[in-house]
Amino acid sequence: MMFRPIPLPEATRRASCDDVNAMTNETPNQARPKTKLAYIEMDFPYITTFMAAEMLRMKQKGVEIIILPINRRSLKNIQAVYARLIDSVHFSSFLDLRTIKAWAYYLSHKPRHLVAAIGEVLLSIRRPLKYVLQTWAILPMAVYCAWFVERNRVDHVHANWAHYPATIAMIIKRLTGVPFSFSSHAGADLFRNPDLLERKLESASFSFTCVQSNKQFLEQIAGHALDGQVHVVYHGVDLGRFEYRGEDPTRIMAPPYRFLSVGNLHRPKGFQYMIAACRALKAQGIPFVYHIVGSGYDRLFLEQKIRDAGVQDCAHLQGQLLHPDLLKLYQAADVFIMPSIVLNNGGRDGIPNVVIEAMATGIPVVGSNAAGIPEVVKNRSTGLLVPPGDPEALATAIRGLLDNTALRIKIVSNARRLVETSFDQDRNFEILYRVFQQKVFDAHPN
Repeated sequence: MMFRPIPLPEATRRASCDDVNAMTNETPNQARPKTKLAYIEMDFPYITTFMAAEMLRMKQKGVEIIILPINRRSLKNIQAVYARLIDSVHFSSFLDLRTIKAWAYYLSHKPRHLVAAIGEVLLSIRRPLKYVLQTWAILPMAVYCAWFVERNRVDHVHANWAHYPATIAMIIKRLTGVPFSFSSHAGADLFRNPDLLERKLESASFSFTCVQSNKQFLEQIAGHALDGQVHVVYHGVDLGRFEYRGEDPTRIMAPPYRFLSVGNLHRPKGFQYMIAACRALKAQGIPFVYHIVGSGYDRLFLEQKIRDAGVQDCAHLQGQLLHPDLLKLYQAADVFIMPSIVLNNGGRDGIPNVVIEAMATGIPVVGSNAAGIPEVVKNRSTGLLVPPGDPEALATAIRGLLDNTALRIKIVSNARRLVETSFDQDRNFEILYRVFQQKVFDAHPN
């Protein structure tokens, strides 16, 4: 296994694993111009835009970042923000001579460390079977990442998810001593697979989460308060990219009304319940068109739900859109719907950033009273809340917004004010950066 940078012009190419030997010929006292920060990611370029924005801001601050993704996705038609990160990405392949070299190195130089690190992980995970098997699958990559981090003299490792990336980061620390931190988000990385969380919290220098209730959950896992250890930092949005259309009372919504949802086509998003609500709205004679923007493994499931509901003429799966095209849909939308649910296995949303984007634009939001949504959607103040998994309640809330101009104006105004005060991406990044500054960068001055 090795990490390969995406081919770039020679003038802009960063050092890759092919340069490892040359890099390790540096003398120990040779000064390094920048702190080296390695990000462990699940995918590239299929990462959330707020994570990409954070990495770009780190680069702008003069931090040398290296992105180590577990999975490689197609690089066709990628968003501009991902294109600006390409020169920092090193992809991996699972079977490679360098994987063998990495394992041979630790077996010969640090055999006890290797056995302890792998044993700690394997003895701690118990469920579900899928998670156990996928953890086994990342172990070769984890050992190679450790070797890569050690050879490239990385100062700190940050895992952008609390499950597999944080497991890799913890193994890296066990093998190399390089400290790590991690971010936790929602059901996919936090609530569904908590087996190793306590060990990760004990081992990490610090961590971030984006929902207040997540911190409370982590404190339950740890058995004590985590003030100073877990920092709640909202992701936020770039307010300059979302033109606020205001709460102009002269803006008249006219049929066909335009409803919008954005997100991965995964079961916790609850889009199937909004499709069922479309059936109710259609039966009431309300003319509308409903767009769902996003991609994911539930596409066929949702297509079937649309057919079953008989709303093929008014409910549409748009697929993944580039940001300029998505902005056009935001500007045209009359109501934004986030019908998230909590699955039996713990799968859930955090605070979907698309809700913040809709609020920033000035679209009234209907959200379910689930996961992190109530932290931003305050009923009849910054949006409307409905019980999760309730199509009739969704239809009633949407109809209420269509019929009540005064309520829409109030909601839109309050929501924009909330975004400006608590979800400004620039301001929130500075909060995150100060933590890195105090705990990482000051320890590795340029």
